[in-house]
Order: sequence, then C-alpha cells, then structure tokens
Amino acid sequence: MWSQPGRIRRLAVAVVAIPLALTLALTLTFYTADALSRFPVEEVAAILHEARAADPGTTPRMDEDGRWRSPVSLKAVAPSLVDATIAVEDKRYRSHPGVDVVALARAALHALVGRHGGGSTITMQTVRLLWPREPGVPAMLAESFRALQMEQELSKDDILELYFNLAPYGSNIIGAEAAARRYFQKSAAELELGEAALLAGLPRAPGNYDPRLNPHAARQRRWQVLDRMLNDGYVSLPQATRADKLAVRLRGVPSADAVSRCSRLGSSDYGPLPATALDTAMPQVFHLEIVDDAPAGSAVPATQWIRIR
Repeated sequence: MWSQPGRIRRLAVAVVAIPLALTLALTLTFYTADALSRFPVEEVAAILHEARAADPGTTPRMDEDGRWRSPVSLKAVAPSLVDATIAVEDKRYRSHPGVDVVALARAALHALVGRHGGGSTITMQTVRLLWPREPGVPAMLAESFRALQMEQELSKDDILELYFNLAPYGSNIIGAEAAARRYFQKSAAELELGEAALLAGLPRAPGNYDPRLNPHAARQRRWQVLDRMLNDGYVSLPQATRADKLAVRLRGVPSADAVSRCSRLGSSDYGPLPATALDTAMPQVFHLEIVDDAPAGSAVPATQWIRIR
C-alpha cells in the first residue's frame, strides 16, 4: 500500500505532468494537422456576415430542421449574457489560445476518480456546434485542433458571436436572440441579469435545465451561474441575490410536467391557477404559475405563461 506522503507526491506529479503532456500532444497535433487541413474561413465568415447584417428586431424563424433561429450580432447581445456565459462555461476564455490545458487536466483528474467535469472551452464548443462529431477522444483532439486554428483566424469577439448564434437554448431554440424572444418576448439586448443567467445555464444541458420542463433545476442552475459571476467579479452579492429572487416570466406552451403539477393541485386543465394554491403546495422553493393573458373577447388562443422564482 502507498503511504500518505507517497500518494501526495504521485498526485503532485500528476497535476504537473498531465498539463505538460496535454500541451505537448496538442501542440504536435496542431502543427501536424495544420499542414494537412486549413481552417474553413469562408464557411464561418458567411455565418458572421448573416449575424451582422440581421435587423435587431428580426422575428425568430423556423429552419428546415424545425428549429427556431434569429441571427444576432455580438453588439446586440446584453453584456450580462456575455459575462454569464464566460463565467459558467469558460472563465479563462479571454486568456487561453482556444484550449484550456488547466481545465482539461482537471477534467482528466476528475475522470480518474469517477467524477464528471468538462474541459471544453467556448471555442471548442463552438467548433462542436459547427462540425458535430461522435463523442470520444478522437473528437476531443479534432475539436482541440480546430479550436486552436479558430483562435488564430478569428478574434475572441468573433467566436463569441458564432457561439451566440449556434448554441442550443432548450427544446428547438437555437441562438441567444431566438431564446430571448421565445422565452421572454424581448431581444437579447434587453435581457435583465436574472434572465441572462437563466439563458447562460441552458447550453450545457438544455433538456435538463429547460425551465418549462424542469423549473426547479432551472432555478438551481441560474443560481449556479450567478454564483460563478459573483466569484469572478462580474456582479456584487446584492446584484446576484436580487437577480435570484426576481421572478422570471417565461412565454411558451406549458410542459407536460407543468400540466401534471397543476392537475395534482386540483386543476382539470392547464388554464389559470391561483398563485396561493401553488405557494401552499411548494413553499419556499419556486413559484410556478400559468396565466391566461388573452385579451377579453379575443378569438386568439390564450398565451400560456410559466413563471418561476
């Protein structure tokens, strides 16, 4: 059996050796692959051109795959969403060359002890969104190579612009502008801190954190984002606390989960439900409310809302 000092020494060696080995492997991979495959600048430039030429008031459109999209330039994205995304997805985004060796080493160590921990940077995620591959080590190496290439061809703001046009934000919603309009009926530039934190937490696992499918998990994820922003100095404690307490109204058809909750509280359908009943059933956790916002006498079907706090 290893002694305690022996285990500590081996762990220390691993902490130093793994980043160095990854750096060497990625460097060799990059320069070898770069000689064989050039970065497809034209393909990326077309996406950026569409985003920058888009009218800020463009209504989301459904593409041929049934996904809602709305091109948006980085300058039309609220700074709070940019900060929240960097804080929760890639805190060293502004300083790494496309691959964060520290994060990869940490992910490798986590894997050795059976814990989950992602090492992908925003740049690597953007590569994955552009050119999907089956998960695995070969895919990670290919993404790392393309990420290093991307950082040499594009600015950090260019890459963020790509990310905010390609990232999934739950259900069939792609991109920050489409998400802001489908969830909140406002543009990405108008997002408040609580709304931005909610959206920033979605791309990592859109199905798990979709507030219409799992409001409680969505709120927990929102606080995780706000906590990261607080730790990294993007917001103050009063700002984070206020944003977490603020109720967020979500536009959209209620999920089956929401309907089920309402049914258990005595509603035969998913029409208007008294807030007091929900508050009694789920005290001090979150507030889920479905509201009929249709104008009186309107023949248009009622807009259904889900509200969490």
